[in-house]
Amino acid sequence: MNFDRPDTGTTNPPALSSLRATGDWLTRLPAANPQQAQAELQTQLTLLARHTLGAGERWAILEVLRGPLLAIQDDMTQRFAARALPLTPPEKAALESTQALWQAWLTNHLHCLADSESLPATQAAAIAQRVLALLADWQYTLLCAQQLPPAIYWRQLNQIFMRIEASALATVPVNDPLRHGSLAVSPLAAFAECHLLHTASPFELPTRYMAWVARWARRWGSKLALLTAPPEDIRTHAHPLWVDLASDQPAGYLPRKTSDGRWLDTTELRRSINTRIELLGKGRAPADLQLGDDVTQPAAGELLHRLLLRWCRGGVPREQNRQGLQDPQQAACEFVVGLDNVHFQLSGRRLFQPPTQDDASLRRQREELETFGGRRHTQVNEAAEDVPLEHGELVVDSRLADASSGGMRLTRPLGGSTRIGAGMLIAVRHPPAAEFTVGAVRWVLAADDKTMQFRVKLFQAAAHPVAARLLDPETGPWQPCLLLAVMEGEKRKHDIILPVGSFRLGREIEVMVHSAGRIRLTHLLDRGSEFEYCSYEKSSPPRM
Repeated sequence: MNFDRPDTGTTNPPALSSLRATGDWLTRLPAANPQQAQAELQTQLTLLARHTLGAGERWAILEVLRGPLLAIQDDMTQRFAARALPLTPPEKAALESTQALWQAWLTNHLHCLADSESLPATQAAAIAQRVLALLADWQYTLLCAQQLPPAIYWRQLNQIFMRIEASALATVPVNDPLRHGSLAVSPLAAFAECHLLHTASPFELPTRYMAWVARWARRWGSKLALLTAPPEDIRTHAHPLWVDLASDQPAGYLPRKTSDGRWLDTTELRRSINTRIELLGKGRAPADLQLGDDVTQPAAGELLHRLLLRWCRGGVPREQNRQGLQDPQQAACEFVVGLDNVHFQLSGRRLFQPPTQDDASLRRQREELETFGGRRHTQVNEAAEDVPLEHGELVVDSRLADASSGGMRLTRPLGGSTRIGAGMLIAVRHPPAAEFTVGAVRWVLAADDKTMQFRVKLFQAAAHPVAARLLDPETGPWQPCLLLAVMEGEKRKHDIILPVGSFRLGREIEVMVHSAGRIRLTHLLDRGSEFEYCSYEKSSPPRM
């Protein structure tokens, strides 16, 4: 990100040098090819940023380009959104080109903002709102790529708003049909949107929910009020967000001593969220509450409760039993990702072989399981050196950042052939533990250009590699699966992890452990990008 404005001149003019020329150029833009259209737009906007134009004329050109540009950016974002990390070269190229276009777009808007003092207040406020809305859109692009904005983003966002506030433009109502329809908004609403989006920690959410949060932050940013001092009676107000306009940090919950601190009062937002939660509990549809036609229950209510904590109640309390580890030796751990690879690792690094049904083969398999089954979680068989690396590559360069009773956060270098994505099955071993613990990756984040981190929810159960196949509507092929022995009080029950798409209420599954048996699926407990975690009842259970 670069917030410097280049010098301008009249040499090498762009094709967008006038409003009329811009309209003619847009008719030739290959909108059906987003990649080419993005490259052409970026080239012309870079030239425009170095071309001398009055603020009013430049602003008019940017407004004409805005709709096509936002559509192209949305199309290109789908090429890298919610992908496993590290990104593949095509995904990384799409991200870089999308950021390059945001950069050229921002530079032109900064020209307009710097020269807006001679414009009417309403037009100057509209330019200010567009700059801040642009930064909100850019932040969402980074979140889709599982990145957070760098410190320079927050420094410039806060400084730009400080200038807008000093010019008495922060609360001037303006129109933004592309983002807000017929509703009037203000630069303050766009500034609040940027901080609401960050405070919600949307990278921890599935892509679908992250889009909901971004939409709600955009729509409800106008509900926040700007204060230069904390509310006099906090008992009648929501817990406000606090931001230091002279800092390079996003809004937080605890104020510090500074003359540039501002409070974002979320009392009206709290009232709106509480009302929606109450109406959803009474059976109202999310669409009726202006949450979006694609929003469903009970996810909407759960997500609103999450946002209420982060936006209006001072954040989520840190888990009391979560502990960080300082000793690098204690923090070292290893893992393997993917259902097939986890099965391979827990099987003693033996390739999956579908069971055969003749008596001799079954007897031989039973003897092998009785002989080697006790060490399948910890030992590597003698033929492991001949197994290709793509089969269960064990990653040993990760570090445990913190852990709690239900999960852990790990860090590792952002590189290598192993890609990690939200919703993947994972088996983790933290020495000196001898056995792997199975869990699911909840979120991944590129902490910087060299490091990534990810959180794992651990399944509190011992996992056993088995073979299973669907029996209805027709008998399917044998596939690698995991049986989980779960303790509930003094009782033990068994769940099963199957490939994604397997669950259907009442579906019968044949499972092969030491012998073949049938189970009937009863509940879907968790679903990832490649697996389904199900409970079952005994039909003709396999012998463990």
